[in-house]
Amino acid sequence: MLLTANLGNTAVSLALFDGDALRVTMAFSSGFRTADDAAAALLAELSLHGITADQITGSILSSVVPAKTDLLARAVETVCGFAPLFVSAGVRTGLNLKVHHAAMLGSDLVAQAVGAAKLGELPCVIVSLGTATTIVALDEQGSLIGTSVSVGVESGLRALHRDTANLPEVGLQPVSQPYGTDTAQALRVGALVGTAALLDGMADRMGELFSRPPALLLTGRQGEVLLPYLRRPYRFEPHLLSRGLAAIFEKNQSR
Repeated sequence: MLLTANLGNTAVSLALFDGDALRVTMAFSSGFRTADDAAAALLAELSLHGITADQITGSILSSVVPAKTDLLARAVETVCGFAPLFVSAGVRTGLNLKVHHAAMLGSDLVAQAVGAAKLGELPCVIVSLGTATTIVALDEQGSLIGTSVSVGVESGLRALHRDTANLPEVGLQPVSQPYGTDTAQALRVGALVGTAALLDGMADRMGELFSRPPALLLTGRQGEVLLPYLRRPYRFEPHLLSRGLAAIFEKNQSR
């Protein structure tokens, strides 16, 4: 089986593929301090799902946390017995990047774009809701033409609590109207309805770039939470990044 891993600011997202079939998804905190910590967390997740290390025949890693990338790569090598392929300059993705400083583009965004292009619905707009809210645009030929980055839903709520004197810490409980009748509810409305309005507006503006309406794809930890508040026809694709990583791995096996 193929192990895919994405090291994000909050969590390490893992998936196991048997050919094109996604068998299991897992995750553990990216708060690990050493390669041994990460290896122990990886082993625990595999064991929890009844997977042994000898069942893993290949691995690929993307990361947006440079300080911990090598630690996670060493952890994967310790557990699996071989180093993972790392998504970086020189790795074939099949993706045409029409951006300045392509080497600085997050490998997670690249993998999501590859996953979206594999779906064959072009042009498309990919929204990922995690620690940050990112938007990636692919044109009719599947070229990545640009990105947008804004504050994440939960990150924004934490920042408001941290940087103000009176705003409380709140969770993402559902809201039923576009305003709050108390401070906690107002914060949730801003996070949920406000972010949804942002994404609907960006879908409209991005749509003006193309000759036909783009497919709208939603992914990331808060994707399913935001879906009910969106007015544009976004489709939730929770495993887009993992599927993109699997496609990149396969593309590099014939080298």
